[in-house]
Amino acid sequence: HRLATLADAICRDDIMLRDHTFSWIRSCLTEMIVALDRYRAYIVPGEPAPVDEIDIIEHAALKARAALDPELHETLEVVVDLLLGREVGVEGHTQRAQRDELIIRFQQVCGAVMAKGVEDTAFYRWTQLVSLNEVGGDPGAWSINSDEFHQWVSAMATEWPATMTCGTTHDTKRSEDVRSRIGVLSQYSSEWRALLTKLHPYASGLEGHTENLLWQTLAGTWTEAGPIERSRLERYLLKASREQKLWTSWTHNDTEGEAALSAFVERLYADADIMGAFADWYEFTADSVRTSVLSRKAIQLTCLGVADTYQSCETLQNYLVDPDNRSAVDFTHLAVTASALDTRNPRTLAEEKLHLTRAILRLRRRRPDAFVGAQATYRPLPSSTGHAVCFARGEDPQVVTVAARLHRVIENQHGFTEHSVVLPGGRWRDVLSGSEFDGGSALIADLLEHYPAAVLEKVASPQGPEIQIPLFRPGVRHQPTPTEHRGEDAEVTGLLGWLTKRFFDKHDDGQTHG
Repeated sequence: HRLATLADAICRDDIMLRDHTFSWIRSCLTEMIVALDRYRAYIVPGEPAPVDEIDIIEHAALKARAALDPELHETLEVVVDLLLGREVGVEGHTQRAQRDELIIRFQQVCGAVMAKGVEDTAFYRWTQLVSLNEVGGDPGAWSINSDEFHQWVSAMATEWPATMTCGTTHDTKRSEDVRSRIGVLSQYSSEWRALLTKLHPYASGLEGHTENLLWQTLAGTWTEAGPIERSRLERYLLKASREQKLWTSWTHNDTEGEAALSAFVERLYADADIMGAFADWYEFTADSVRTSVLSRKAIQLTCLGVADTYQSCETLQNYLVDPDNRSAVDFTHLAVTASALDTRNPRTLAEEKLHLTRAILRLRRRRPDAFVGAQATYRPLPSSTGHAVCFARGEDPQVVTVAARLHRVIENQHGFTEHSVVLPGGRWRDVLSGSEFDGGSALIADLLEHYPAAVLEKVASPQGPEIQIPLFRPGVRHQPTPTEHRGEDAEVTGLLGWLTKRFFDKHDDGQTHG
């Protein structure tokens, strides 16, 4: 309303624009705000609008035009001219302050609407795989293969070579490790579906979106010590439900429903079967989670630009959305663990992540030009599998990263077997394990013997001619590995068999019978 009132005052005080009514202007501004597909267009009052920013506004205007009555199209043109700082009407010079304020306020409103409409509403309602619902992300893009990743990084290296590369920030919906644990569910879709089928009766009466969010959050935040603290989960689910605005909201609280949600979480934590099921799920997916956590961190710290680490995410953290991700950091514990790792190998995934982060950050300190600056080129390395991301950094390659992806698929194929990657010429040392390798064709299984990621530093130049690494050729899409589908009556073993015993074989007395 404030924005429309300001635009209306501009038009009303200009003899050439006063035919455009308040309601028409408000309708046009509303459709423009809805149509804008990003936080804002960067238009600076008093400066010529950049071509790219003009395109953003005009693209939104095309969509708004389709939604408006034809009688309002002329008003829309006036609104667009005002938002772009163009001279329209006859009072531009006398109204400069008002027109500049309109430009600024429009951009401010667009950012707020984008945040509340997408991040703080849609991202809480769309719960198919909530690790995709991240600030700046697009849940419609489920995944990319290695070649598509290389294309993206190569483009970003040209356009934003010193961009910040981060896994977690103060604004993310969940920390990088929580996203990894939830993302791994996609590799275990049959087992996850079977687990939820058995859990669903326990959540009778719980709104469906909230229930789906709950189970994924519980799996994503489970640690070696067990589930996330009950109070943290309760606070998160209450905030998420209010952001969904489906059955309660910040302005219209359903107090009875919210109390019932808290009571359900309390019963959940007291149920040994449910807690046991998630403890087993944690163990069942541990290897895939380890690959996702460590490979993600290795790629994040070496792929592009200025690497950032947030709020003790040097090690494992199960942060959720603010204020959960803004708690005090235990730097003393981090320092003690870091000192211990100076004299021994990591023993847990948390220690492995801290070891990896420290090793790579020290590498960046030794070789800054390989990561940021005129010599910080990015070059994909030829490999025989799409289940490893392989690239070199530096005009004269100084650093190589090889990171496994989709652990379960690799496991089902009995490992990397004879798959290989072509390393640039020279002698290379893995900063994580200390192992050394010669340039040329190297078995990925050897590189990843100790960790699911290897970060190699050149320790000697090549003897003889440098190995020529071919240019990256985009467009090769790796085919997914076929999965076996079981019949409804097929015997199930492993986790599914255990779940059947835990949930299906209970008699009326509530006891589990073998």
